[in-house]
Formats: sequence, C-alpha cells, structure tokens
Amino acid sequence: MTISLNQAGKRFNYDWIFRRVSYTFHEGGRYAILGPNGSGKSTLLQVISGHLHHNEGTLSYSNAEEPIEPDAFFRYCAIAAPYQELVEEFTLAESIEFHLQFKSFLPGFTPKDIAAIVGLEKAWNKQIRYFSSGMKQRVKLALSIFFRCPSTAAG
Repeated sequence: MTISLNQAGKRFNYDWIFRRVSYTFHEGGRYAILGPNGSGKSTLLQVISGHLHHNEGTLSYSNAEEPIEPDAFFRYCAIAAPYQELVEEFTLAESIEFHLQFKSFLPGFTPKDIAAIVGLEKAWNKQIRYFSSGMKQRVKLALSIFFRCPSTAAG
C-alpha cells in the first residue's frame, strides 16, 4: 500500500493546522510523526485515515499500483486513538458485531477470542459507557490490531 500526500493542508476556520505537506508512505516502512503539542500530528493522521477532509492539495492511496478510492480507504485502514469515540450504548459484544459489518477480523480469531486476548472477556455484556478509559482504549486497539485488510490474502 502507498499513501501519497501532495501539497496537502488542513485548516480550521482561518488557522492552518498544517500546510504544503508532501510525502509518500510505502508499505513495510516504519514512520514517526514528531512535533510539539498542537503542531498537527493527530490532525494529519486523521486526514490520512480519512476521518477528516483536507482543505488543499491531494491525497491518494494505491495498493499494488491499483488506485484505492478515498471513500473505500476505510477498508484498508485501522486506527486507534484517544479522540475516537465508541458507541457508548453498545455492549462490548454489540460493538464488535457492529464493526464486523464493515470489516472482518484476522482468520482464526472469534470476537470472544479477541475480547479475551485484550483482557475484556468479563465485560462481554457490559455497556461501553461503563468502561474505564483504559478499557475503551483496549477495545479500540483490538478493533484495529485484529482487523483484516482486504489487500492480503492470508490476513
């Protein structure tokens, strides 16, 4: 997978959060986005993942040189971040089943297996609203780590 930004920028009202960012991320690479608080790191990741729209420049995705439409990129991307929300009225079981309508998990893992791996098997029927912030973060990580990208045949 390749993600390319060309002169990309994001602003809120009249304030630019980042501007004229050009970079290509290649599959298999390891990347670190560094900067002080308020420099736009999280906003950049939200733009790359499609959670926010950029205001200038272009953003493109491709898999084995085949373009991926921006509206379909969510099938190839998983992100876990503190600012992302979970549906508070869902139980853990309902939350996982909801996400399985959009993405599948890696082969060999059932939803209950995943809950056990992240230490939430006892919270299976508990509403997310009653989870601690750490438990919520584990749900987000599980949904991200165990998600199966359609670009890989084996998972």
